Amino acid sequence: MGDSTSPTRSDDEAVRAIRGTDLGIGIMRAIHVEDGLTVTFPNRSDEFDEGVEVGIVLTLMAAGRDFTLWVSEGALPQVRDLAGRMRFQIVTGAKDRGTQQVIFRLGPPPSPLRLVVTRSPQLFEA
Repeated sequence: MGDSTSPTRSDDEAVRAIRGTDLGIGIMRAIHVEDGLTVTFPNRSDEFDEGVEVGIVLTLMAAGRDFTLWVSEGALPQVRDLAGRMRFQIVTGAKDRGTQQVIFRLGPPPSPLRLVVTRSPQLFEA
């Protein structure tokens, strides 16, 4: 049995192998940062972990590029809301142990055109 970072395993397999594992100090959730990189915070609450996840998502969205990330189901509602506000469309993918793969796609920029309504007095006079 190889370790979770063995080069023969895909990045997704490595992330799944360590996500939610018991490292002797209780179950810790591994937070996916990018392919092959996860972080854990021992003795922290789920709210703290979700805050870190949302911060990572915001940083990646601020870069203005498409990306894919594993996000906890608890953070997903806030991530959806922020994505919409930052012109990102999201598609959810595979689920694994309370997390879900999310694909972020940057939408088109807002249109510079505006509808201007003018009221001509001639139209409203009888």
